[in-house]
Amino acid sequence: LQAVCGQLLIWTAAFLLVSCVYRYVLTPDQQNWFENLVKYLDSKLDSNIPLTFMLGFFVSFVVGRWGSILNGIGWIDDASILFASYIRGGGESTRILRRNMVRYMVLCQALVLRDISMQVRKRFPTMDTLAASV
Repeated sequence: LQAVCGQLLIWTAAFLLVSCVYRYVLTPDQQNWFENLVKYLDSKLDSNIPLTFMLGFFVSFVVGRWGSILNGIGWIDDASILFASYIRGGGESTRILRRNMVRYMVLCQALVLRDISMQVRKRFPTMDTLAASV
C-alpha cells in the first residue's frame, strides 16, 4: 500500500500542477495551442503504438515478475510434510527432531523475510527479539 500511495501522490501532484497551469497561468491562445498539442499527440499515439498493446505488455510483465518473486520465496510447507512423512516414529526423540527441524526452517524464513518485509522487520528488529520468540 505504501508503494502505491507514493506513486499516486506523485501522479496526483503532476496532474494538479498541469491543471493549475492550464487554468490559471495560460492565456486563452496558449490554452488553445495546448489543446491542439494534446489532440495531435493523442492521434499519433493511437496510430503508432496501440494503447491496449502497451497495457497488455505492461500487465503481463508485472504479473510475470510478481509470479517469479512469489515462486522464489522458500515455503516451508512442503518440507514440513516431507519431514512428517519420512521421519517415522512415535517416540519423544523423533517428535522433538521433527519439531526442531521445522523450527530451524521457520527461523530461516524469518531471517529472509526480515530483509524483504517491513512488517517482519518491525516485529523482529534485532536478532535478540528473533531468538526470544523461538
